[in-house]
Parts: sequence; C-alpha cells; structure tokens
Amino acid sequence: MALLLVSCALPAAAEWQVTPTATGFGPDPNALRQDCYREVDGQGYHGPPAFPLQDTQSLHINYHVQWVGGGTPLGVQNNTIKVKLRVTGGTDAWAQPYWTLGTEPPYDMYVGQCAATTSVWTSLNGGVTVTAEAVGLDPFDPEYDTAQLDQTQIRTLTLDENHAADTAVDISRTWSLTETGGYAWGDADIGCVLSLSVVQLISPSPSGDPTYDGDNEYLFTWAMLGWLQDVHFPYLPVPFTTRVIAGDANDLAQYGRIQWATSRSWANPLTRIYPNNVSVVEQAIRPWCEDPIQPPQPMPLVGMAFGQQDYLPASNSDFGPFTVSISVAEDVNLEGGATANAEAFYDWFDNHHPGTGHLETPNWFYYYSQVYPAADAVYEPGSPSSYTDGTIYIRDDAHGGLSPDEPGSKVACFYKEDGLLKMQWTEVNNEMWVDTLRVSGIHAFVAVLEHERAHKRLVDAGKVSHYFTEEQDRDTDTVLDQYEDQVGLNKDEPDSTWFLVKDPDYPEDTDPAADAECLAMILSLPNVLAQESLWQQDWASDGLQTWPRQPEDVRFPWIYYFTEEKNPCESHVHVTTLADF
Repeated sequence: MALLLVSCALPAAAEWQVTPTATGFGPDPNALRQDCYREVDGQGYHGPPAFPLQDTQSLHINYHVQWVGGGTPLGVQNNTIKVKLRVTGGTDAWAQPYWTLGTEPPYDMYVGQCAATTSVWTSLNGGVTVTAEAVGLDPFDPEYDTAQLDQTQIRTLTLDENHAADTAVDISRTWSLTETGGYAWGDADIGCVLSLSVVQLISPSPSGDPTYDGDNEYLFTWAMLGWLQDVHFPYLPVPFTTRVIAGDANDLAQYGRIQWATSRSWANPLTRIYPNNVSVVEQAIRPWCEDPIQPPQPMPLVGMAFGQQDYLPASNSDFGPFTVSISVAEDVNLEGGATANAEAFYDWFDNHHPGTGHLETPNWFYYYSQVYPAADAVYEPGSPSSYTDGTIYIRDDAHGGLSPDEPGSKVACFYKEDGLLKMQWTEVNNEMWVDTLRVSGIHAFVAVLEHERAHKRLVDAGKVSHYFTEEQDRDTDTVLDQYEDQVGLNKDEPDSTWFLVKDPDYPEDTDPAADAECLAMILSLPNVLAQESLWQQDWASDGLQTWPRQPEDVRFPWIYYFTEEKNPCESHVHVTTLADF
C-alpha cells in the first residue's frame, strides 16, 4: 500500500491526506508503470507463430481522502471537496520481418511475418482506450506506431462525518505480439494520480475592512527603471498573495490555474509574467509583471502592477475604493472569500501627478484642488500661506498631514459676550492655552485656503489694509477702527481677543495684525465646517482615509485640542459674509 500526503502549509499535521490502495494485478497503485516492455523474436524461423504473446494487466485503485489533525477542514464547500483524477500513459508498437534466401535455384527470398498491438485503457470519462499497432511487411522498412493517453476527470466528493470520502478508477494495459519469422515488441505504461488543491487569498484579505480598520490599503509607489535607473515609473502594486494550503504550488502557479482581477484598470495593467511567482518559504503564489522599460525582466515588487511612465492617474477619483477578486481552475478548492475590498492612495509628497504643476507642485495640492477648487490660489513651497499683493499663496502648512499627536491645522473659534469678540482659553498644566478645533488632511487644506480667501475679502471690502492712517487705525492692527467697533473688537488693542498672544502674562508680545487674523478665522470657520464630508475624497497617503478610523480617532468627529470636546461648539460666531457681523 502506498501513502500519498498532499502538501499542506498548516501547523501540527492538520491537512488533507490521500491514501491510494490497489487490487487486481497487484497491491501497488503504480504497478502498471513498471515492467512495461515485451518482445517476441523469431530470427531464422519460418512456419507457424512460434512465440505469440498475449498479456493483459488491470488495476482497480481506490483513493481515500480525509482531513486529519482536527479543526475545520479547509476548502470545503457545502460539505464537499473537489479532486482531480488524471490518468496518463503511452503505448509503442514495432514490427520488422526477417528475410532469407532459398537454398536451391531460383533462390527465392522468403519474408517472415510479425505484428505488435499494445493498448492502455481507463474507466475515466466513460472509458477511453488508445492503441498502437504495427504490422511488419517489409524487412527493410520496419513499422512503428505510438499512442498517448491523457484523461482528466474532476469529481466532487461528499464528505462523511469523519470528513472523509472515497473515489476509484480502473486502468489496464495489453500487449498482443505475434511473429512467423520476425521481430515485434511493444511498450505500455499507465498510471493515475489524484490531486487535491486548496488555496486562499490572504492579501488583500477578503475579511479586511479598509474603511474603518485600515486593512488592504495600497499606495502608488514608484520605481526607477531603465539601464541607468533614470526612468521614473509610478505604479500601484497589489500583492494578491495566495496561500497554498494543499497541492503543488508549482503546478498552481501555471497560467490559468489561478487568476486575479481588480475592478479598476487605472492607467495600464502591465504585462503579466508566467508562471506566477512562488515563494517556497511562505507556500504562497503571487502574480508578477514585466518591467515595461526592460522586458522581460520583472518589476521590482511582486504583485499585479498598474501604472505608466512619469504620471500618476489623472483624477482624484481614480484613487480610493476598489475590489479585487480571485478565480481558480475547476479542480481547485478556494478557502475563504473570493473578493476583497481595498483602497488605493497617492503619495502626498511626490509630484508626478499629470497636468499643471507636474514635477513642481506636490500631489496633495493637485488632487485636493480637484476636490475643493483652488483656481484662485498659487502653490509655493515654504510656510506659512498668505495673501500678498493680491495673490493667495498656498504653502506647505496647508498640507495637513496626520500625526497621532499633532493635527495638520487648528481653527480658533470665537464667541461674543456683551457685544465683544472673545475666545476660549483653557488651563493645561497650570498654563493657559487657546482651545482650537483640530482639522487635518483635506480639511486643513480647506481651512488654510478659506482663511486666506477671507483675508482677500477683508482687503477687497476696505476693512483691512496695511496703508491705513493713524486716524483710521489707531492700534495699527491693519483693521479699520470703524469696523472694529462694528464687530466687537478693541480698536486700541492689536490683539483684542489675545488670539495670537504668545504668553498671557505678556499680552503685549503678540502679532501686530492679530485682529485681522481673528476676523479671517471667523469668516473662514463656516466654510470649513460645511466641508466635513470631504474626508471621503481624501486619498493622500497621510490623509483622512488612511489608517484605522474609529469613533475615538482624532480626525472624526472633530474635537477641540485641549478640552477634547466633540463637535463644534454652537456658541461660536458663525459668519459667512462681512455684513453678518
């Protein structure tokens, strides 16, 4: 009895076990692979068949399939498991008669006769036989014939209470050799193999949740390709790591055995390389793609790759959620789900976006501007953003990348008491701090952009100017005294609310234009609060969609920096136009 264990990358002998047993010609399931050659040789003999040979050998092979080692059997669907039976074999036949001359005149030539017939048969697919046949007629031109058998049948086995099932196949081979002065031989071999294959998609994980747990998130990276490694190639690698639980990984890596797909094509799906990549250590299979600059070399990262030279996808909507799927050949069992949800991100720091600013402006500015238009603003490296000489300059302080402790931007919020504008101060470790609303990611971009737009509105309306006379602006805070009286600011204090005071014990140590900053913050706040839903379109690598998102996360709902009060306070001044003051 032979014992076949199907390879299994599982701990402590939890595996599918296949045990073949044979009856008939012998107990060895591989008996018909051995002793395959037969011949008859009647050299120098004339007359009736002197050495006829007729031989038939048959095997009945039973395969016992069982999950052993405990636990839940992997790859089972509706209490069934699929197996593949493959019978292969071949036959050859050769016949060549001998000749002699008569001993008396006219010395006629006598030619013998010979024939060879060999065949192999299997019960698969209703019974299939292949035969090789050769009849020797010409002593100077031997006859030869060959035939090959390759039959496959996929069976679905119903498991019993022991997670076991049996299936069987019959095979046989036959030689028929005759000669009356000739040489005939035949070769026949046949055997059967049962294979049981189970695979599982583990990355992206079908059970992963990219929305709230941060699973299955993938970043458009880049490779430097070419002989000189000087070709910048942005691309998205999706690993599609598929674990081989049972079966032959090298067989499963062949074309058509496992297929992967995504719901998006992005720029260009790169040309695939076959067979797929096999990791012997991990017992895992992954696709890989060809380097488009130096084919047929593979890309640096294993996985399906999507990209194009020099450019990321054109639209912000090209990033974000997508689905991946795995499909397997008919005989392969799939453990777990066949689809997974995933998300694609762009690198915020990179600048290989297409369009205006390619290689100049960072990706975050290009894609954020598609979501929240900023045609009236110009990107410029550095910090802080400003409104200067009629132009809004958005700088790197508007990036707003996430940090566990420090948000990208803070929005100060003001309230009115007895007609005067004030802001909330909070004591923290015996120090007084301004409490501000945390905003990050695209919200920080909106906050900074709207803050600078508010400066422009104040200047355009004649409420703020660096060129007011002392009679117009006694405290030189750039805000018209008449307007300070109107809105509740102190026209004798450049920082009426202590908005930008560096130390409450030294209120004179402040920004000389603090009141103008206060007004811009008040005007911008409603526009920031109205854009909370934009987090759903923030696909920067450090934006609001990346990493796990839980209710207590600092990003949502918005909370105050020191008091950690959730949601914007209703007592704040919400102003959308200058007249609302």
